[in-house]
Amino acid sequence: MTLACSAAKPAQALAILETGAVENFNLHDADLAFMCASNSSKERHIARTRSMLLKVSTPEDDLRCGGHPPLSEIVQRA
Repeated sequence: MTLACSAAKPAQALAILETGAVENFNLHDADLAFMCASNSSKERHIARTRSMLLKVSTPEDDLRCGGHPPLSEIVQRA
């Protein structure tokens, strides 16, 4: 399942480009790269996510991905 989710991310991010959301919400290349990548809940990943949510005026509570342990063992132990 992880492979399928990872493979789908660039296709899902394509909608961000096609709809003009990159320009409308002043998203940066780093934001788009983050959308296409897997993350491990490190502080920089959380900061990027929160920054993007601010740009689109969306509260964190609107995320519906559900809880799961971080991929990084270091982050899991923190």
